[in-house]
Amino acid sequence: MLVFAPRAEPRRPKAASIRTHPLLHYGAMMTSLRSQWTRWLRVGLVAAAVAWSAAACMLCDDGFIRLVEGAEPIPPGGQVSLQLEWGDEIQTGPGRCDGHWTVNGVEGGDPSVGTIDGCGRYTAPAQGLVKTVQVEGARYAPDTCADCCPFATRTLRLVAP
Repeated sequence: MLVFAPRAEPRRPKAASIRTHPLLHYGAMMTSLRSQWTRWLRVGLVAAAVAWSAAACMLCDDGFIRLVEGAEPIPPGGQVSLQLEWGDEIQTGPGRCDGHWTVNGVEGGDPSVGTIDGCGRYTAPAQGLVKTVQVEGARYAPDTCADCCPFATRTLRLVAP
């Protein structure tokens, strides 16, 4: 007959095995994972912002700027009316004065290159110092969605100095 006697002391794990147990490193592991997750979250947010920006300002065909009143070349101090068309719609022009127009990159132009108002009415400079100007019409204000649809550019010829 076999008799089992209880041990005098319960077994305890060795101290070295407690220190190396994976669950004890859980805090350090979670800190590491948290910093990696934060890094990936930042990258993801930047990527999402870029994607949203691209979606908000989608690429599209350029519009067309039509000369509706006046003729080229434009004499010093002369005026012409321009109209921005995109597809079948008039976006801005004489009948719709809520557009944004630039002359050589300056909204509204300036006296040296000519001025343009929100209705697309361009006035050439009084002194014929330039031969051509680049006019851009946009439905939206610069630094909002002016680089998007609808917009168009046109080179206007002025009377040579």
